[in-house]
Amino acid sequence: MSEYHQVPVAVAEEIAFRFEKDIVVILCWSEQFEKLHTTTFGQSAQDKLLAAEIGESLARHCNCDLSQTRTYEDFRLDAGRLKEENDRLKARLAELEQWQ
Repeated sequence: MSEYHQVPVAVAEEIAFRFEKDIVVILCWSEQFEKLHTTTFGQSAQDKLLAAEIGESLARHCNCDLSQTRTYEDFRLDAGRLKEENDRLKARLAELEQWQ
């Protein structure tokens, strides 16, 4: 049996760059390992969150057991934090604009 190879996020990022896409979701099935591999990429913080949600939704639709999911690179943590920070800044900006 050969070694399992993941599809790196850099591959999804290259597809996004080359074909001018905001979100890329790659699903790959390995018969040898009986695994569905999901790789996602999003340009913005919101795109990253949506891409991850789409990947998980598609995996569930394929009846995959997400309780055994391994995460190699998870940008949702950074994306979620950036989205929250962006929302707070927008709210603060709106407050400041009211004073003008």
